[in-house]
Amino acid sequence: MGGKHSQHQAYAQVVRTQRDEDITKWHKLMAQRRKDLNISQQLEQQIYLSTAHELAQMLNQGQATSRQILTVFAYRATTVAKHFNYITELDFEAADTAAIACDEHRKRTGKKNMGLTDPWDS
Repeated sequence: MGGKHSQHQAYAQVVRTQRDEDITKWHKLMAQRRKDLNISQQLEQQIYLSTAHELAQMLNQGQATSRQILTVFAYRATTVAKHFNYITELDFEAADTAAIACDEHRKRTGKKNMGLTDPWDS
C-alpha cells in the first residue's frame, strides 16, 4: 500500500514521537517538582489512593495543595501512560496554571471549596 495510507502512517508516527518527547519532558519536570513541593512518599501515596471527596478534604484541611495533587497525578500519568500508550493529549501547562490560581485564591480568601460558577478573582 502506498499513497494516502503511507502518508497517514508517517504523520501518525510524527505525532507519536512528539507526544513521547512531551511525556518525557513533563515526567522529568514533575519528578523535580515533587522535590520542590516537598511531596513525601506518604503524601504521594495518600493523594493517588484518595477519592475526589477525600482530596477535597485534604485541600480544606491544608494537608495538600492543588499543585501538589496535580503534580502527583501528572507524574503518575507520565510514568504509567507512556508505557501503555494511554496519553493522547497533554495540557499540563493549563492544569498547572489553574492549580496555582486555585491555591492562591484559597490562600487569599480562606475559601475552602470553589464551585464551577465562583469567580477566580475575588
